[in-house]
Amino acid sequence: MRGEADLVLEALSGGGLLAVNVMFLAYLGVTLWVFHRLFLSKGRRRFTILRPVGWDIWLPILVFSAFILLSLLPAAPAFSGQLEENPVPFLLLAGLAQILACAIGWWCASKVEMEPVALVLGLEIMRIPMGLIWAGIGLLLCVAPYLLASGVAYGLSNVLGLPVEEQPLVDLFRRNLDNPAWPVFFLTAAVIAPVAEEIMFRGFLYRALVNWTGHRWLPIGVSGLIFSLFHFHFLALLPLWVVGAVAAAVYERSGNLWAAIFFHAGFNTVQVLVMMYL
Repeated sequence: MRGEADLVLEALSGGGLLAVNVMFLAYLGVTLWVFHRLFLSKGRRRFTILRPVGWDIWLPILVFSAFILLSLLPAAPAFSGQLEENPVPFLLLAGLAQILACAIGWWCASKVEMEPVALVLGLEIMRIPMGLIWAGIGLLLCVAPYLLASGVAYGLSNVLGLPVEEQPLVDLFRRNLDNPAWPVFFLTAAVIAPVAEEIMFRGFLYRALVNWTGHRWLPIGVSGLIFSLFHFHFLALLPLWVVGAVAAAVYERSGNLWAAIFFHAGFNTVQVLVMMYL
């Protein structure tokens, strides 16, 4: 039976991690307010350069339904016990599920848009340089508090002698740092996931929410929250909400989906570096 001291330590640890998440909730509000004042204020420049799209909320519902069904493919090795032995098939199948879901959404969007989907989403090749600049702005808003929160969480873990629960995929990556197939892990985190998730969450979902509600800030917050819930990790809920909301704000201001993709890829790369060196 666990002693009273263990229970107290666990409560303190949970309270500390809760404090980190509360800090991120406050930071979410401050970040979006600063972003609004600097970049989205009507008094400075036009609020948005994104035009209404031809699809509505049905498209992201279709895309996420397809993704959930396709996710049964990577679930097979996970439930059969093969994940611990060799996680590479799981990662490849998970990436394939995201790519196929995006392809389905892309095809459906092409049926209701008069212009190429890449043009509508802001994914033309010539937009890449400006995408890098806007991604850098987003990272400046997010990376510092993320590193601070990571340091607090791991500091609590060391002081209290209790493990910090990580996202399942983050934990999987950490346990395979010495795996010869590590490039597959990095490819999944820094390339496949950012491209697929930004097309799904910002390209399809955020744009549909703007059409549906007629507002901008509400879809920024809602799409960020859904993005956070998508990762199935309660303790990371608020930090990931910040990431999703900032990605949507960057996309809204720039009209450039490359900006959101590069921002997401940069953030995931920071996570990988934290895993390797913390």
